[in-house]
Amino acid sequence: MPPANRKSGQAAGGNRPYYFLVGEEDYLRRQELRRIAGRLGAGAWETLEGEGATAAGILELVHTDRLALFSADVGGGRMVVVREAEKIIPGEYARLGEFFSHPGNPPACLVFSVRKPQKGWKAPQGVPSSAVIACAPYKPQPLRSWIHAEASRRSIALAPGAVDDLLDAAGPDMTAISAELDKFAAYLGGPGSLSAEEVRELTGRSGTADIYALDRYILAGNPGPALVLTRRLLRDREAPLKIHANLVGSFRRLWLGREAFERTRSEEAACAAAGIRWYQDRFLEQVRRFPLSRVVPVFDRLFEASFRLKGGDKSPDLALERLVIDLAELLRNPRAPARGD
Repeated sequence: MPPANRKSGQAAGGNRPYYFLVGEEDYLRRQELRRIAGRLGAGAWETLEGEGATAAGILELVHTDRLALFSADVGGGRMVVVREAEKIIPGEYARLGEFFSHPGNPPACLVFSVRKPQKGWKAPQGVPSSAVIACAPYKPQPLRSWIHAEASRRSIALAPGAVDDLLDAAGPDMTAISAELDKFAAYLGGPGSLSAEEVRELTGRSGTADIYALDRYILAGNPGPALVLTRRLLRDREAPLKIHANLVGSFRRLWLGREAFERTRSEEAACAAAGIRWYQDRFLEQVRRFPLSRVVPVFDRLFEASFRLKGGDKSPDLALERLVIDLAELLRNPRAPARGD
């Protein structure tokens, strides 16, 4: 018998029994996932890859509390997310037709994440338009309006021209823009305004290098930009050991996050293990991309480099530059040998 406070066809917390999140903007998708999870009171959610997924497997996961196998206290309602749901074959969607038309009161809210829909994509038969949420990238003018709204929400007033400089630095990526706005808020420490010149300075568009951008170049496997930024940092008199310590911290968080993700398959658990409260989208992309087998060798290189940076090498600056190149090449090609091997 369904709970008395829940209407037929309505999941816990006022959600629909299922949703389709359609579009390539990861920021909007994660915001919607958080909203749905918040209404459920879900502390974490379970994920399933769309490629190879079957209707039977999806419905089995909806009715099986997989997280309970790892933790007796996950709290709140349940949510199951099917990632890259565009890869589910049409025949399996057809087999879900009865569920779409008459979902009843499922024990978990089911979310299909259609990240790269084909041109002219249509929801499967039986899915009402109210269950489809657009997560497409904003066009230029709505994007600018969103930036001002997000800045205002953080009590930041952006001067004329500042939005252009922010877009020059972050591009149209809403995750990157949100991360920059969080950095602006931390810089101001309270309500305030930023000029275009200050925005250029804070985003690294001026002559001041951003030490926290280095790990992103390394993780992208781009030794050239990583080396250029390292030399800028050293030219700006950042200590080699400080840069090394920042890299150790970044990769330690990645290790903890990936370890938790492999154990629970939960993105929320990965963020919690690594202590990541901000920039979660970017962090989770790294967690999904790098298995522990690729992260552990990075720590071997970092450990070896610590001795050279603490006096074992005549030139700590040169030792750091070699380390940065090695790490970027290692992550671009996991079989790349260390320089000097």
